[in-house]
Amino acid sequence: MPISKLELTHYRNINSATYSFSPECNLIVGDNGVGKTSILESIYLLAYGRSFRSNLLSHLATHGLSSFVIRSIHQNMNVFGFQRNDDGTIRRLLNSKSTSLLNFASHYDPVLFIDSSSHRLFTNQSIYRRQLLDWGIYHINDAFGSTWNKYQNILKQRNTILKNNGLKRELEPWNKQLSEYGEKVNIMREEYISSLMKHFEDAIEALNIQALNIDLKYVKGWNESDSLMAAIEKNIGKDQMVGYTSVGPHKGRIEIEVKGYNCKLKLSEGQQKLTHYALRLSQCKFLKEKVDKNVLFLVDDLGAELDKSNQKIILNAYRKASCQLVITSLNEESYLKQSDTTVLRMNDN
Repeated sequence: MPISKLELTHYRNINSATYSFSPECNLIVGDNGVGKTSILESIYLLAYGRSFRSNLLSHLATHGLSSFVIRSIHQNMNVFGFQRNDDGTIRRLLNSKSTSLLNFASHYDPVLFIDSSSHRLFTNQSIYRRQLLDWGIYHINDAFGSTWNKYQNILKQRNTILKNNGLKRELEPWNKQLSEYGEKVNIMREEYISSLMKHFEDAIEALNIQALNIDLKYVKGWNESDSLMAAIEKNIGKDQMVGYTSVGPHKGRIEIEVKGYNCKLKLSEGQQKLTHYALRLSQCKFLKEKVDKNVLFLVDDLGAELDKSNQKIILNAYRKASCQLVITSLNEESYLKQSDTTVLRMNDN
């Protein structure tokens, strides 16, 4: 359910404040340094238990303090809380009762953060494109999280043996388990991409970039013609030499191509951003169709390297997808506002 209110206490430069939100579009305006991004960060922290700006939660408290509190009140009247105490301990609260991270996350709507550099996941390390893929699967397939965690635990054990120059026979039981769970992960990913493709094509059209001839490709992490077990066995010598497992779904990812070329060679920064918005929009629509979940999009500086026309197109497409939007901007541009928009004006106070 959409957020109705957000309460912050001793969070970054915000001593105490309550913000009211529209279930559709929210525009946060103000100069640099007044705390616009801090509002987005606090919502992200509630959803995931971590910040997208700092690895140390102690840095998120108002200067001179070590504790802070975040509360969000939602349309269904659920109240979520995240509290960091002076001793560094963390409490997660659901309707005023302490709860586990897993239970907390299961009740919170999916949250996505997009800023001026998010599109660079297409050109950065493959882990970011793998995380984008798995984020979507996690929210529609209850079995994915446990299967992926099991695979990673087995992978860790196998890599430990490889680092310690273990013998081939020591790897054999781990090879079998790695193959079993790796194939399960791959099947879930293939099914997801197959279903997502239609939504991606629709999103490309909605954002008016179909002329770019963009293709979404899934790379599973080993030779397409091999089973995972066959690929593992073929690469045992290489794995022993380098000291880690070189094939498997931990190498899987999505790729964006234009006429067979990596998108960074064919698309401008602005076109890459539009493609990223299209991909996220397709995930949003698939989530709604599959499990009736709405995504909360946190967008920091929508206008970076996007002209007003493309900003309008993005906003209209996301509104139609039943997303709740929270957007930051330096200026209160008229084209960002519609009848469903709540404007939060921030200043140094």
